[in-house]
Amino acid sequence: MLAEITKDGFTLRVFSTMYLDFGLEITATEDGRNYYNPYCLSNDCYGFSKDCSCEDNCDCERRDWTEEEWKECLESEADVLIEAYIGE
Repeated sequence: MLAEITKDGFTLRVFSTMYLDFGLEITATEDGRNYYNPYCLSNDCYGFSKDCSCEDNCDCERRDWTEEEWKECLESEADVLIEAYIGE
């Protein structure tokens, strides 16, 4: 598991699947509704950062997000992810 947060009665968990993309699991703590997709979060948008000021298409190496960066991302996008995949 890369990171986990709980917000508004839902637990969001992001994990590595050892492939290119990242998995997402959302569980409703009250009724146990669950969304699970091992390829939900594309590595084009999630999981990596560049520590340079180059353009997006530069050849600088990417670094993996820290657990804190994953948590910040989940916190900022939790409402959208819950609405899109659980329907609330």
